[in-house]
Amino acid sequence: MTETLSQISEMPEAQALPDLPVGGMLSHFNRHAVLRIVQQVGYYMCEDGAMQAALSENGGNGATGGLRQSRYISVIDKLFEMADRAKHDHCSFILAVVLFHMVLRALMLRVLYHRAAVAIQKRYRYLRNKGMKERSIAPAIRIQRFWRGLREALKLMRLDDAAERIQNSYRAWQWNRRSRKLYEATLRIQRVWHSSVHRRWLHVCYKSARTIQKFARGMLVRWSLDKIGREMARRSQDELGAVMRRKSQMPESLYIAQTAVLAARARVALHQHRQRNIEKHRMESASSRSSAARQLDKQKRLRMKGAIQPARESVFEPMIFALMRLDPRISASAKYGARHSRVLPQVDDARRKLNRYLPPKSQRVAPFHAGSKRGRAAVTALRLAKKAPRTHAIALSDDGLGLLSGDEFERWMTAQFAVSDG
Repeated sequence: MTETLSQISEMPEAQALPDLPVGGMLSHFNRHAVLRIVQQVGYYMCEDGAMQAALSENGGNGATGGLRQSRYISVIDKLFEMADRAKHDHCSFILAVVLFHMVLRALMLRVLYHRAAVAIQKRYRYLRNKGMKERSIAPAIRIQRFWRGLREALKLMRLDDAAERIQNSYRAWQWNRRSRKLYEATLRIQRVWHSSVHRRWLHVCYKSARTIQKFARGMLVRWSLDKIGREMARRSQDELGAVMRRKSQMPESLYIAQTAVLAARARVALHQHRQRNIEKHRMESASSRSSAARQLDKQKRLRMKGAIQPARESVFEPMIFALMRLDPRISASAKYGARHSRVLPQVDDARRKLNRYLPPKSQRVAPFHAGSKRGRAAVTALRLAKKAPRTHAIALSDDGLGLLSGDEFERWMTAQFAVSDG
């Protein structure tokens, strides 16, 4: 044995023994498996009766045909006889070691076969159970998969609709904000413009009042200082001049009293003369035309455009404000803002009808999600499924409209409006 090992160690690398094949996971023995194999070997070695029965030709009780003697046992006996007759003493020991190794390898191979059988059985049971589960659970799994997909599609549809509504609300809010800003700017411009118009109107009114006052005063002066008025004023001046010439001959109080009386007498006389002239002119203007002519003249002026002015709160109110207050389309409290045109409601009605028959395209920036489309298709299918079945079986009305099948309609009503017992 030692010589054999030395010869193997002295062999060149080219003639070295090839590597033994490495098995799979089943050929790896853990500590528990090795101890189990050693225990089995010990059991076989320690059972004297079993060994004697296996090695003897007869049974343990002396009867023939006990344990069947195997040819392997006969070979082992011959090998031990040859080892005992060999010239070396250790041949029997080496043979026993070899036999012991063979027994260990046989037991290990048995364990390996057992493991392989167990693995095959497990794989077979797994495939069998898997097939059974696929036949029994696969429909439920498929239903769950379809329902989860539908649930996610409906969720995406609701999220998509919510996003679109938020976008529309944001656009409307932004539009209203810009409109409010523009409206406030318009109102401010209107207020500034109306103030400027009002100031211009007051300027025109003051100028016209001054012109009227100038001509009125001139007329009053002309009516007061006509030929007779001038004679009256000249006489008053002569009397006042005579008193002024006697100023040094009279006391101061008397002078002041006489001059004041003469001045007041002259003013009263001129005022009375002016009033007589005014009354005379009034009488001449009233008597120059008849009442019928005045009525015709009044009607002619009424027919003229702009002859009648609106009632104003005061003479200083601009005409445009009074005209705006007469407009029935503007409320009494609304002093600013745009007028409501009668064309705008018609335009709004036409736009509403167009949106009803030709709905506008969505203003979405991003396209619809594929799951959202699936959810909308599911909702549409559910709505169509809830509709009553329409066939040409019977007519429910005299005009031929609403063709329905009576039996199908009854079944549909039972399925839709049935009350459960639970």
